Amino acid sequence: MESPPDFFLLCNGIQSACRMVGRVSAIGRDDLVRTRVAPAIPGPIGSATFEEVVLAPRNAGQTLFPASGWPMAVYVCQLQHTGNGTSQLQVIAWGELTQAREDPGA
Repeated sequence: MESPPDFFLLCNGIQSACRMVGRVSAIGRDDLVRTRVAPAIPGPIGSATFEEVVLAPRNAGQTLFPASGWPMAVYVCQLQHTGNGTSQLQVIAWGELTQAREDPGA
C-alpha cells in the first residue's frame, strides 16, 4: 500500500498528489524539494508532462522542512543536467501547495 501524499500541488489547473523524494540544494538555496506528482503536470504546449519536479517556496522565510504554513506559493522547476556534469533549475510554472485535497466544487 502506497503512503499518503505529503501535500497537494495546484499547478496549471491540475491538482496533483505530491510525495517528497529528497531535499535539493541549488543556486544558493537549501529549501528545495524533489517531488513525484500524480497526475503529472502538463508542460508548455508541445512539451512532455512532468512526473517529477523540484519545488521551491516563493516567499522569503517559508520552508518545506518542516512546512511553515498553508497554503504555500511555490516555484515549480525542472532539474536540467548540463553537458559539463553540473545541473541547473528551470522554472516551468508557479503553483500552490495545500495540506489537503481541495474540493473542486467549493
